[in-house]
Amino acid sequence: MRMSRSVINLQLFEKGRFTIVRISMVHYRAVWRTFKPFALAIALVAAVCSGHVANADEDTGKDIQLTKPVTGATVRETVPILLPRAATPSSGYVTITIDGQFIKAAALPDDAQGTVYLWDTKAPYTLPEDPDRKLYVLDGDHTITIRVFNRDNSIYGTAIARVRVANTIPELKDGLKLAYKWQNSTDAKYHRTSTLELLNSSAGLPPDTIQKSDVYFKRTVEDTEANGDVLLRDQVLNDGVIINHGTVAYVQIGYTLKGRMRTVSISGATMKNNPPLSAAGSHFGFGIPAFPPRRVQVGDSWQAPIEGSLQWAVEHPTLMRGTARLDAFEWQDGYPCAKIIETYNGVAKFDIDTPQADAADIQGANVNIIRTVWFAYTYGKLVHISTDMKVDANLTSAQVTALGGSSTSPAAAAPDTAGLNPFTPPTGVNSVGNFAPQPGTSVNTGQARAQVSFHVTEEIVLASR
Repeated sequence: MRMSRSVINLQLFEKGRFTIVRISMVHYRAVWRTFKPFALAIALVAAVCSGHVANADEDTGKDIQLTKPVTGATVRETVPILLPRAATPSSGYVTITIDGQFIKAAALPDDAQGTVYLWDTKAPYTLPEDPDRKLYVLDGDHTITIRVFNRDNSIYGTAIARVRVANTIPELKDGLKLAYKWQNSTDAKYHRTSTLELLNSSAGLPPDTIQKSDVYFKRTVEDTEANGDVLLRDQVLNDGVIINHGTVAYVQIGYTLKGRMRTVSISGATMKNNPPLSAAGSHFGFGIPAFPPRRVQVGDSWQAPIEGSLQWAVEHPTLMRGTARLDAFEWQDGYPCAKIIETYNGVAKFDIDTPQADAADIQGANVNIIRTVWFAYTYGKLVHISTDMKVDANLTSAQVTALGGSSTSPAAAAPDTAGLNPFTPPTGVNSVGNFAPQPGTSVNTGQARAQVSFHVTEEIVLASR
């Protein structure tokens, strides 16, 4: 009986004269869950203490050839490291080292391909001596070392592959013009995920994941004009899920999904938001990165419209005028892409939409947003968008509730009204001008307010080629 593919995260750190070993283990078949983790953990501790894991000068055992990658290969993005199962012992474990840096230990693979590890060459990583500093794999030569151990911690064999990482594409000498290649009746399917987190609040609301979404949508070209403008339709598909405080529901349960129609130029500029045939339903659409009409090179910048919302989707997203910069040409999701970084740091207003009724808009929120766009310039299509947004705002308890932030948290604290009457906007023929509310209250409702910080993340990935 073999284990299912399991991962053992192993950390070494010094404390006085001793080396401390921290091991965490996940993903075993049920029959092994009780006893096998302890056995493997003990084996790994023994291996570390005897120098098998950390000592680069140890006996290497027999030579093993990786199935993938092989020495001399050029690799990029996520690299599967495959070890032929026939060349490994019946039981034991492996250690993965890249450029002399210990990555992790893992059980012997038991899948058909012999997957030992998926090396994401674009993901940040840290070193034990500086865990707060993010590092990135550089393009160039790297060495992958896989050591295979028997269950008694004796070395069985070693596989080494020297590869060349090539995520970056050389700069184009004359730059290029970024443009969509819209074609009539074509569509692209995208997978979209988002998370809304409440980080902290002056009213004592604890950190909380308010909402998550995992949906698909289609972006369809409905019609084209002679000048290249197109009628574009976004349509959220059924069977996506919205998660509010851990409660999962299909998206079509809470929303009547309708398409959002826009007239868009080949550069991505929205020329017109087309009105829906019926006001009923939820007409959701998602941001379309816009590019300048001129040729651009790495380092060039331009103004960019950035759409954002606190909830997973709203009918009227906030439009922020940010700055875009062509950061690099690189591979992403299998496409040669222009990597564009869009930023905005300023004040904005946010709608709060619910299927039942809309809450009052959030006014004067402080927003910091970074959106990374990967655009496949050869194919003229959007491949990937990654958004990270932080929002600080002063909200009433009703607004917090509408966002879902108080279902398991206390309501916002009442204002200190000693010597003050709750604010009521004046009425009558002589009531003109702007009137300031009493401290801590809302001009519209008199409700208590609290300073709240949110964190929004979003990923949009092309799901069909």
